[in-house]
This record gives sequence, C-alpha cells and structure tokens, in this order.
Amino acid sequence: MWGGVILLLIWTSMLVVDFIGVKYGFTNWAHMMADANKITVFLLAVFMFLAFKNLHIKYNKFINIVAGSCFGVLLIHANSGMMRQWLWKDFLHNTDYFQSPYLWLHLILSCTGIYVVCTVIDICRIKFIETPLFDRLKKKKR
Repeated sequence: MWGGVILLLIWTSMLVVDFIGVKYGFTNWAHMMADANKITVFLLAVFMFLAFKNLHIKYNKFINIVAGSCFGVLLIHANSGMMRQWLWKDFLHNTDYFQSPYLWLHLILSCTGIYVVCTVIDICRIKFIETPLFDRLKKKKR
C-alpha cells in the first residue's frame, strides 16, 4: 500500500512541476523526483521490497535462476560511470528518444534487452567460473 502511495506522490509531483514549472521556466522534474538518489525513489524501493518480501510463491526454478542473477545484472550494467556512459548514451542513445513518440518502446526494449543480456552473462559466470572454482576449493579443503 505504501509503495502505491509513494508512486502516486512521485507522479503527482511530476504533474505539479509540469504545470507550475512552465510558468517559472523549470521543467526538469526528473532531477527532483526520478533520479535514483532521491528520497521518493528510495522510499518506493524500500516499500516495494517489503511488499515482495512477504509474498509466498511456490518454488520455481526459472524465477530462482533469474533472481539469483539480479545482483550480477546490477554490477554489470551500472557499476561504473564509464559503463553507464557507454551503454545508455553511446550505445543506446537514450537522450535521442526524450522527445520521440517511440520513447516508451525504446525504454521497454532497451531495459528488457539489457536485463536479458546481463542475466545470460551472469549465468555463464556462475556455470563456467564460480561452480568449477568452488568445486575445486571444496576438493582441496577435504
């Protein structure tokens, strides 16, 4: 419930800045409310985490594989400023789509594509590096 309230607050704030900000020449609501380091986004993330934390789902191998790679996906695509610059600006040209009617399509396809590619990379890391390394360490420990 609180996640929905925070999300509604973010959307409402965007609309207020859009309508009032035009009068004063300020239209950059993304800087105020949608950046990852803002209190509204932080609170939304916390409340979404709490909502999913208590969700009881039966065991699903696919969900566990994808969920197990989430941290790897974060580290691959957003760990350094150089990677963010190359991926989002140079490779995907996100800023070219800000005023485009295809913004939502670009957003959905680029985020999905990045998540899938980074998940495959992390699964390969687990299968070809982590598992053999840990197996070797276990044998050595015995």
